[in-house]
Amino acid sequence: MSNQTLEQSFLKMVIKKRQILWDWTNSSGPGNQGIPEKLDQVPFGDKSPVSSLINWNAWVPPELKGRAVFRPMVRVLESTKGNDWAMIQDSKAPVILFFNEPERSGITPEQARDIWHQQMLPLRKTKGKKLGSPAVASDEQGRKWIEKFMSLVANDKPDFLCLHYYSHKAEDAIKYLEDMHGKWPTLKVMVTEIACIDRSYQNVLQFTVKMCNWMDSKDWIFEYGLFDFQRKVADDFVSPAAQLMDAKGNFTELGKMYVHQQPMKLPGQAIASLVAMSDDLAVGDSELIAAADDSEVQTATGDGPIQVTEDEIAKAMENSELGANDNEVHAVAALTAAAALDPDKQKALDAHNNKRKAKGLKPLTWDNQLEKNAETYAKHLAKIGKLEHSSGASRPNQGENLAWSSASNVTPLLMGANMWLAEEKNYHGEPIGQGNFASYGHYTQCMWHSTTKIGMASAKDAKGGVYVVGRYSPPGNFTGQKPY
Repeated sequence: MSNQTLEQSFLKMVIKKRQILWDWTNSSGPGNQGIPEKLDQVPFGDKSPVSSLINWNAWVPPELKGRAVFRPMVRVLESTKGNDWAMIQDSKAPVILFFNEPERSGITPEQARDIWHQQMLPLRKTKGKKLGSPAVASDEQGRKWIEKFMSLVANDKPDFLCLHYYSHKAEDAIKYLEDMHGKWPTLKVMVTEIACIDRSYQNVLQFTVKMCNWMDSKDWIFEYGLFDFQRKVADDFVSPAAQLMDAKGNFTELGKMYVHQQPMKLPGQAIASLVAMSDDLAVGDSELIAAADDSEVQTATGDGPIQVTEDEIAKAMENSELGANDNEVHAVAALTAAAALDPDKQKALDAHNNKRKAKGLKPLTWDNQLEKNAETYAKHLAKIGKLEHSSGASRPNQGENLAWSSASNVTPLLMGANMWLAEEKNYHGEPIGQGNFASYGHYTQCMWHSTTKIGMASAKDAKGGVYVVGRYSPPGNFTGQKPY
């Protein structure tokens, strides 16, 4: 189905497939105040793409108030007895979900089969419930587990095949879901957890938009849930850039897109937060996108970000190609460049330093080599037509901020700087890695206390769009640390 055909079908009807994965800590309970009122941000109703809610438990969140279908879950072995099981037996929900990643909690396929026959199937036979399969992880262990379980219950299959998938690329997710559906083609699929684990917000957006629209278009996908609505990053595996909710319980841009948009579209972030930009910056109706650098140092093999200390960075700089004398000459060149900057460069530098001064931080100096590096990469982005971060190995000891506008203007560097600095409102003093890093990461790099040099450049693509690259040295955004 083409995007045009898909969009036309959306205009005719609302496709209700999206689950709200509502973390149990959001609900009020003994010793937990919760944020139940934040569920009101979901636009429940006939015109909403939201279909149901899951909290990985048997109890219904009181704040749901019957506004959507609840999907209770027999999550672990303990859920098959006591009060949890009593709630399952008394549940009025039409579908009961069974075991969450059992292969990781020591439950064997044989154990699951026995419970399936003894406890789950009677719910279908005597109460008319539909049953979801155990939802396994997408690794080899998970695939082998579910294949074994399905063979053991071949004569009494679940009504739904429940799957999880986390990855960097939408293409990989699509292939996995199609392959698993192909094994049991008569079953509808519930993707009860899915998310992009890439640390780049732009990559997360591209993954999410593509996957949600694709899943909405497939008749064999019954429902799916984007992971997840909770106030903190669940663990080191999931991406801070994919958070649907911030630390205060407010939905992030991604969370709002998920509950409101159908079809989903990549955002044009020419938003009200940019009203503080200079009067001579003509943005108009152009789209603006900024991509925060998730980590300023990456493994040489491109496996992703690693945690390092600033002492390690300093040592690496001492052992880099520039010797002490070269560094001295480099510093002189930077000062000379700063004395003769063109208006756009000077305004971008001043924008950084005005914010830094307000926080008692030392000013940045313009660096010719960083500018040259930024220019090379900006031209690369304009050529490929995609906003994505360079590898850490290609820019040792350099941090990176990116921005894009669909239309050119006379001060693109100032545009980029103001976009990044406008994120100040999203930063509340938390250590890097906490809160919604994707919403403040540009700002914290601009304001990093040990960063001393900056270089920026821009390049136009064939359609007139402008890519802006900022390079910073030494880099910032160290996990667990604060910018100032």
